[in-house]
Formats: sequence, structure tokens, C-alpha cells
Amino acid sequence: MVSSSSSLRESVSGGDRVQSLTALRDYLAGLVDDFDGHPRDIAPITKQLADVIRELDGLAPAIRKGTPLDELAARRSEPAGSRRA
Repeated sequence: MVSSSSSLRESVSGGDRVQSLTALRDYLAGLVDDFDGHPRDIAPITKQLADVIRELDGLAPAIRKGTPLDELAARRSEPAGSRRA
């Protein structure tokens, strides 16, 4: 879970969408884990958690894939002895 509401606030105010959604996901998961109320009251929280996870999953392929320039930059940053032919 996010350690405090200020951590979530900082993540969101930073402007990085993935970081913001990740912080929100962790916060909502913590609410679900610590929930001790009536089952009907947890439904909106779990729905929001599922929506956030779905949105993150939709963003993840673009993040992981990168561009050919990203791949080239990564190869150039490797030490010369570790490069594959």
C-alpha cells in the first residue's frame, strides 16, 4: 500500500501517468486488503482497482516495447565487451 496519502499525491502531481496509476493501484489494493466493512461497500473499490489495472495493462505494451532508437541507445550504453555480434 502507498505509505501515505502524500505519496499518492506526489505520484499524481509528478505528471507521469504510469507512476500515478501504479500508485493508485497500490493504494486501492491496500484498501481492499485492510477492508473490514460490509461486503457491498467494497464493490466500488474493487471495480475501481480492476479499472486501474486494466488501464495499466493497456499502457504496458507501449512501455515495454520501446522504439528502435531506444534499443540502439540501450546497446550503445552497454560496455563494449558485453555486446553481442
